[in-house]
Amino acid sequence: MGRGGASNCIGTALFLVGEQPTDDFIYGRGLDGNFPLGMDHTDYIESMEEIPEPKTGCLVAWENIGKNIIHLGVIVNQNPILVAHRDGANGPFYKSMPLDKVNETYDAGNVRIRYFIPPKLKGVSTL
Repeated sequence: MGRGGASNCIGTALFLVGEQPTDDFIYGRGLDGNFPLGMDHTDYIESMEEIPEPKTGCLVAWENIGKNIIHLGVIVNQNPILVAHRDGANGPFYKSMPLDKVNETYDAGNVRIRYFIPPKLKGVSTL
C-alpha cells in the first residue's frame, strides 16, 4: 500500500495501470492532488476512452444510479473474465477474482458496469 499505509479500490486500480505513481487512498474532487482541480475520480475515469467489452488491462468500473463510480478494478484475464481489485478502503487485494464474484459485492441492482482504456495502455495490441 501507499505512503500512509492506506489505499482503496480506486487508488489500487489506477496504480496498477500506471495512472498513479503509488498505491494510495484516492479522495474525491482533487483535494489530494491526484486529479486536476475540480475533477473527482469519476470525472477522471470518465475522461478515458470507454469501450463496450472488457479487454485485458482495461479498467472496470461499477457506477451507481447517481453516476458515481463506487468500485474500480482491472481486467487481468478475458476467458474467464478475472479482475484484480482491492475490496474497499484498506481491504484485501485480490489478484484475479471472477467478475461475477465481484458483482456479488458491488451490484445492488442499481449499478452498471463500464470499461475504460487507461491512457498509458492505449495503443497496446490487446486494447
